Formats: sequence, structure tokens, C-alpha cells
Amino acid sequence: MLQHQRTGSGRPIVLIHGLLGSQQIFSRVVPLLADEYEVVTVDLPGHGGSDLPGGANTMYDAAAELADMITGLSLTDPIVVGHSWGGYVTAELIASFPHTLSAAAIIYSQPYADPPEKQQARSEAISRFENEPWESVVRDLFPVYVADYDPPEIFEETVQITKSASVDAARFALMTIRDRADRSEAILAHPHIPVLFVSGTDDRSMPPITLQAPHIEYAETRSGHMGPMTVPDELVQILKAWIARSPAAGTT
Repeated sequence: MLQHQRTGSGRPIVLIHGLLGSQQIFSRVVPLLADEYEVVTVDLPGHGGSDLPGGANTMYDAAAELADMITGLSLTDPIVVGHSWGGYVTAELIASFPHTLSAAAIIYSQPYADPPEKQQARSEAISRFENEPWESVVRDLFPVYVADYDPPEIFEETVQITKSASVDAARFALMTIRDRADRSEAILAHPHIPVLFVSGTDDRSMPPITLQAPHIEYAETRSGHMGPMTVPDELVQILKAWIARSPAAGTT
């Protein structure tokens, strides 16, 4: 089972980190949610304290591991919140394991497949992680994830968190991202699963999302890509308000 931590009590909210991240990404968010909910933070395969299953190389594999954890913990009507890569995993969870969640917030992420130029960039990143010093690659690739006005320590903290992953984990994560399917139609096909997309006003890494349906909502934080670290209060306020007004998300 994926490494995880449970904090608080109430309706379960599962927090899923992004590329080369870990549960630590949500350290500022957890205490703000745990006053009302049971917060389950997770290390995705190969990241943090979670092992990388042999042969795993697709987004379905990552989502299957998450689905197994949710089922194994007997979480009732969980709300899944996925950041960045975790948002891609969440979209796959809706497509392939819709019975495991009741609502989803896809934050600083999107449901579409990579265009060819992005796929090429992922392949080049894999090669760099395999052949160059870890920290130099991270410091070269990750500045796009921070806003110009973010404190420098946010970037430094992000760099340190990536060190809990390995080259094999980076290869796995980047392959799942590069080869993922477009899951926008799957999101539209499950109207019983409310979905909230949260974007950052200054997130340079994500395209606009154009999905429209009664069960889909949008919100925005004044931030770059790393909203869970830079604007936790604003993000949690958005999440709590969405849960309160969303019939399926708010059931117990």
C-alpha cells in the first residue's frame, strides 16, 4: 500500500502531490483542513516513502495504486485533491476507478493529454535525470513552477523535497505524464462526481481548461503552480466553500 498519513477526523479528503513531490508539499494545508475533515496525505509510487512497483509505467498504474489504497483504508465517500501530476492521477481515477471517489479537485493541473512538443520535452527530461546530476536538473527544470513573486525559500524547499524521489521514480512519473490519455471526456461522462479545477493566476506551466458542465466548477488563486505551499489559506478557503455548496461532495 502507498505510504500515507491520516490526520483529523470527519469526511476523508485525500491529498495527492505532484511530480517528484511527497506528502510534505501539503504540510501547510493539512492543519487547515484537519479541523473539519480526516486528511489523508499520500506518497505516490516511487516518491517519499512509497515503493515503485515493478513494471509500472502508465498513469493507469499510478491510479490503480491510489485506488487500492483508498479501498484498503475503507475510506467512505472520499474527496480526492490532486496537485499537478496528482491532478493527472486524479483524472485517471475518475476515468478508471470512479467508484473510489465522490468528488475531485484538480488543482494546478488539467485533464488533457500532452501535445507532441510537451511529450518530447518529457522524454528529454527523462534522459537528463538519467545522465546528469539530480539537483542541477531540478534547478533547471523547476523554476517554471514558481511565480516571480514567490519567496526564494519556496523554490529551495521544493528542490529539497524532490530528493526523496529517485531516478527510477522520475522516469516513471515522467513516462506516465508523457503518455497519459486525454481524460476530459471521462470527467464529462461522470456527472455524479463533482469536479473543481483550481488554477493559479501566474501558473506558467498549465494551459487553459475549457470543459463546461453543471458538475464542473472553476476557481483561481493568486499564485503560481505551487499554491499548496504559497497560498494554503486561500486554497483551503476555496476547497471548503466548494465542498459546502456541492451536493455530492458535501454528503456524509
